Amino acid sequence: MFIFLISFLPLVFILFSLNLKNKVFFASGLWGIFAAVLHIAFLILFTNIHVVFSESFLSNFIYFTVNQYVFPVLFWAILY
Repeated sequence: MFIFLISFLPLVFILFSLNLKNKVFFASGLWGIFAAVLHIAFLILFTNIHVVFSESFLSNFIYFTVNQYVFPVLFWAILY
């Protein structure tokens, strides 16, 4: 799935931007694609994808909230 995201999404963006009449959004789109690819690469390298889930809703909620929402937002905010 990650290989699909890294390869297919930039291709779709390039094909979409070729049809644009106004090229103003091209640079910001490239930065968005670059950030998305870096984020996916970071997820592949540094996160544990194989998780044994517990029966507790609260522990699963905290795990997904921290790993999927809070940490990426803080990481990219500090990086930018």
